[in-house]
Amino acid sequence: MTELTLLERLAAVERAAARAARDGRDGRDGIDGIGIPGANGADGKDGRDGKDADPALIEVAVQRAVGDIPLPQNGRDGKDGRDGRDGVDGKDGERGPKGEPGKDGRDGKDATPSKPASYRFTIARDENGVMTEVIATPL
Repeated sequence: MTELTLLERLAAVERAAARAARDGRDGRDGIDGIGIPGANGADGKDGRDGKDADPALIEVAVQRAVGDIPLPQNGRDGKDGRDGRDGVDGKDGERGPKGEPGKDGRDGKDATPSKPASYRFTIARDENGVMTEVIATPL
């Protein structure tokens, strides 16, 4: 009996996978294990050491497998991807210099009093006799 190389084994696996799969008969149900609930079983024996692989052989096998993949032709376009998520909110920057003063507001509208208003005016002066304030008191 001859031993197959890794490349020949990979080719055989690819051919077997390419064959049309057929449904077989269902197998029998398995038997439940017997054990003590909550207890761990004893550790098994260590497996045997692995064998070194030949990197050159692996590289050839991969190149052949990838080379067998057909190149895409001009076909249908793929369906659109999902929309992206919202980005992170920005952070406030440094405070800028003060702006120019605003323009003056509109002139006020004259009120229409329901009755004529009467006021008494008092003029306040400082110790030098300079007028400092005018006080209007309604009568």
